[in-house]
Amino acid sequence: MNAKIRFTIFAVALALLFCVLGGSMADLQLRQGEAYYAQSQSGKQRTITLKGERGKILDTNGLPLAYNQKSYDVEFMRDPTRNKAADNLAYTNSLMAAIDIIEQNGYEVIDTFAIQYTPEAGFAFQWGDISEEAAQKREKNWRSNMYIPDSKKTAEEIYTYLRQRYQIPEEMPYEEARKLLSIWQEAQLTSYLSYVPVKIASNVNLATVSQIEARAIELEGISTSESTVRVYPRGEMAGNVLGYTGKITDTLLEQYAEQKYGTEDQVGITGVESSMETYLTGSSAEHQGQRVVEVNSQGKVTRELDYEAPTDGNNVVLTIDAALQKKVEDALKANIEEVVAQQKAKYEANPTKYDEVVAQRGSPLQYAEMGTAIVMEVSTGRVLALANYPSYDPNAFIGGISSEDYKALQEQTGNPLFNKAINAKSTPGSIFKMVTGLAGLMEGKITLTETMDDLGPYDKYTVTGKAPACWVKPNFSQHQNENITTALRDSCNYYFFETASRLEIDGINKWADKLGLTSKTNIELPGEATGQVANQTVLYDASKPLDEQQSSIPILVNRQIKAFVTNIAEENGIELEENNLQANLKSMMDLVATKADNQVSQIKTMLRDNLHFPEGVIRANSMDLELLNLMTELQWTPNQTIVAGIGQSMTTLTPIAVVRYVSALVNGGKVYDASLIKRIEDSEGRTVEEMQPKLVEDLEIPAQYLEAIKEGMREVVSPEDQGTAAKYFDGYKYRDQIGGKTGTAQVSTLDIENNSWFVGFAPYDEPEIAVVVFIPNGLSGALSSYTMKEIVTYYMESKEAQSEENLPTPGSMGQ
Repeated sequence: MNAKIRFTIFAVALALLFCVLGGSMADLQLRQGEAYYAQSQSGKQRTITLKGERGKILDTNGLPLAYNQKSYDVEFMRDPTRNKAADNLAYTNSLMAAIDIIEQNGYEVIDTFAIQYTPEAGFAFQWGDISEEAAQKREKNWRSNMYIPDSKKTAEEIYTYLRQRYQIPEEMPYEEARKLLSIWQEAQLTSYLSYVPVKIASNVNLATVSQIEARAIELEGISTSESTVRVYPRGEMAGNVLGYTGKITDTLLEQYAEQKYGTEDQVGITGVESSMETYLTGSSAEHQGQRVVEVNSQGKVTRELDYEAPTDGNNVVLTIDAALQKKVEDALKANIEEVVAQQKAKYEANPTKYDEVVAQRGSPLQYAEMGTAIVMEVSTGRVLALANYPSYDPNAFIGGISSEDYKALQEQTGNPLFNKAINAKSTPGSIFKMVTGLAGLMEGKITLTETMDDLGPYDKYTVTGKAPACWVKPNFSQHQNENITTALRDSCNYYFFETASRLEIDGINKWADKLGLTSKTNIELPGEATGQVANQTVLYDASKPLDEQQSSIPILVNRQIKAFVTNIAEENGIELEENNLQANLKSMMDLVATKADNQVSQIKTMLRDNLHFPEGVIRANSMDLELLNLMTELQWTPNQTIVAGIGQSMTTLTPIAVVRYVSALVNGGKVYDASLIKRIEDSEGRTVEEMQPKLVEDLEIPAQYLEAIKEGMREVVSPEDQGTAAKYFDGYKYRDQIGGKTGTAQVSTLDIENNSWFVGFAPYDEPEIAVVVFIPNGLSGALSSYTMKEIVTYYMESKEAQSEENLPTPGSMGQ
């Protein structure tokens, strides 16, 4: 084949090839061009989730108690394409310079690095207070997300490896290196969001922003942005009510999974901030907006393609009146200081009396150091004030609180983080007597006209030992011809012993339950405790294991009988298997507590057949009878019933349940749920939801019964009637407008350490508010009346001022 033919063939082939290529290009451009263009564009588009602002918390009059304020953050964003050693070094140098600026201005950078070093323990992973299984899982995920090589096993090896990876200077100490590693860690853990910066410092001032912006060129990857920070303008006031916010935890992320929170979102941790999270948040799915942007290869935004604005969270309006709240808090603080002064004076008058007991028991005298007071609207259950002393400042938690500061709060005298109003449970003492009296009337065990004389120690159920008696001992003749009203006035133990005896424990419990003392009030705060009224189940519940009993007595009894059985076994060479021993001891305790038939015989059978004690050993040591004697403490007795009738024994109540109970006594017998929330508003102030009072039960108590109880409570504070708190109200402006009851609950053998309760209501004729004041180790119930007087004075004067404002001006009325 000559050259000309070969050239012709080559030319034709080449032409065919170009035709094929041309056809393919046409297909790409004309037929598939749109699809490929969309595909290329999708790789450059990012959708950024936008969050609304958190709603405000307002008092009942609209005064702000918590709100968001504009702030500035410092951020770090790493170019995902730059991951070489030289790039890491450049970023680390920028971070070091940024940290220096931040700290010189008095701020701190994030501290989240998973590996902690202490001289005692060396390097170790720290995941907080979680189970070992959860910690192992978290460490595994962390290693994977941080791309830790399998060859790096220990925490120290990983720490060293990361320092090298991120080019942290060798001479830099651990504490400084930790700051850098915290930032690098957060950047790595969120690397799947390469276009979203990591916040490295929060709520910095404008000076910090200006210095960083002025060095923007050299501070590679560092920028500033506007943000918001939670503010509590009234500091410690209502701290336990408001609570605080914090960065969302893994647990809360799972809890709010459907709401699609982000890892940087702030959520309510305690208080109303927590309980009303779904209303307040602007970060949940329903409030989220979005911004669709185009980004370059470095992940930086070059163009906005679409925008959907987020919506802000709702405002929560409380039933709390801020002015009243402040008055109650100030009064409670002053009250506790006065109690301590009187306690110390009492000690100084007879130090030997107290020192002997203190030395014997090995623990110091307990003076008053904390307390709570609550004001409730009796016709609705709305809480108008809920004070704790001491309180704490939620602002301390803004941006996160250091472990040292948090530990200091936990260890502070008076436990400010503990909400005594809803979490404290304590023996109520004589404020419980209205329960016993009302139960006696409702069950027909006493009448309004029946009278009783105090005959001294109530020995009806006492065979041996000391019988309980009235607090006026030995002057029992002071309490004669007592009826329900005068018995409350005088707080006569004998009267309520006899009433409790007639009711028996089931009758007392029935009405304590009805009055809401043994159930939650459902106040909108997390962690509310539930009170208990003494009975057989509280003493010992045969259906529950020992570690789930409500009192400590079963554990003590179990130790006694175990020691008794074990000693005899050792003396006689009998081997006991622990689980078998405990199972049989528990069965014996159940027999005695339930007063089963043939208890001695059944105990003897268990000793012989299950624990393998010979008959002779059982008989020689009287084991069956001795065990029965040791376990009689587990049986509820009538003597315990009469003590329960005056609010002693194992009865423990919460202050919030007590104020609800007092409200029911003076509002006609209606038990309401307690409520802190008045309404929900949107960000523009429009009402979204109005909260209505929730009636739990109308007890339908005859009016004459409630009037008799109210009159008794009026006489408690009446100097003319010489009630138990009369001297504390002598000369008090509003003494005829209130009713009250003292409660002094014994918690040790030292009177200084008695718990102090005072409950009351006002105005007398048409009650509007109920009050409870509780001061642990407060010496005497009457001493808590100071806070009660301050509350009533403020409330009544406010009513009078409002009434004057509503009076028509002269000449404004028509002729």
